[in-house]
Amino acid sequence: MAEATLPTAGKPAGVTFPHGLFSFNITNIVPPGSCVTVTITLPSAVPVGTTYWKYQGGWIQIPMGSDDGDNVITINLCDGGLGDSDGFADGTIVDPGGPAVVAAAATLAPAQAGAQRASPAPPRSLNPPQMSLQYLSISSQQASAGQPVTISTNVVNTGDESGNYNVELKINGQVEETRMVSVGPQGTQPVKFTITKDQPGTYTVNIGYQKTSFIVTGAGGSNSSRSSSGLIVLLVMAVLVLTTVVVLMLNFRRQTH
Repeated sequence: MAEATLPTAGKPAGVTFPHGLFSFNITNIVPPGSCVTVTITLPSAVPVGTTYWKYQGGWIQIPMGSDDGDNVITINLCDGGLGDSDGFADGTIVDPGGPAVVAAAATLAPAQAGAQRASPAPPRSLNPPQMSLQYLSISSQQASAGQPVTISTNVVNTGDESGNYNVELKINGQVEETRMVSVGPQGTQPVKFTITKDQPGTYTVNIGYQKTSFIVTGAGGSNSSRSSSGLIVLLVMAVLVLTTVVVLMLNFRRQTH
């Protein structure tokens, strides 16, 4: 195919097609829509860094393999997709295109051209930090007055860059404590708060949209019960001793009369 018959708009600048452009059809592709690898043997070697271009409604570059400075190249074409000019997954690939080299490289010997390499791909853009909270737990659902309670959560960053997050702990709707944490890309940072409450009652815990609660009972409730029980036992024993003494004294008096 003559290069001059194709539009020049969008044509890659600074390259030449030393072997011209090819136009060939690949038929009986099973199943339709599949991709095939085509091996092309050229009349002479092309330098490393050669690219393959074709016209498919506009100039596009086709991925090329076996780019090692000799006269054999490979390209990957897909029926109805990239590399198929008719645009239909019909079991046939129509491909006008050819290998292109940088104009300066076209004049080099194959050994010299082999030292050239294709330009590196541009770096992938990074996603900004995406911060969120995962789960909320509490060390105990019930504690005595003055007993420490630990509240835990995780700050998660699903972005590709480090970020900061201000974790705010609320108890009964009031801010109890805040903590600023830094989390690396695709990282997780655990956060723990330790609090104590002296007044018995139920306390609601909020961190972000997460919610839980715990109960504080009166201080030393169990010890008071044990003390009360011990006092009752002592009183009963005292009554029994006193009763025994009275009975013995009455018996003694009867015996002396």
